[in-house]
Amino acid sequence: MSAPGSVAAWPVLYDEDCGFCKWSLNKVLAWDRRRRLRPVAIQSDEGQRLLAAVPEAERLDSAHLVSPSVRGALGRSGRRAAGEAAPRCRPR
Repeated sequence: MSAPGSVAAWPVLYDEDCGFCKWSLNKVLAWDRRRRLRPVAIQSDEGQRLLAAVPEAERLDSAHLVSPSVRGALGRSGRRAAGEAAPRCRPR
């Protein structure tokens, strides 16, 4: 839970065994100047809990963005949600 007045973090779920996935995540996090995104490995207990509604065979098919205000993963539609999470992000 977030502290009063703070912005909730958006979990970004990624494949911790995929070098490209980790590289891509680092690029996305570099654009997140407000620190609204929080990396979570899909293979972690938290990742499995957050993706419970996603069929297990599909969890590693893509990265997932989980809205703090909406239950469930946004998966491939997460790009639109990312605009809400970090509306004016630019690389440092």
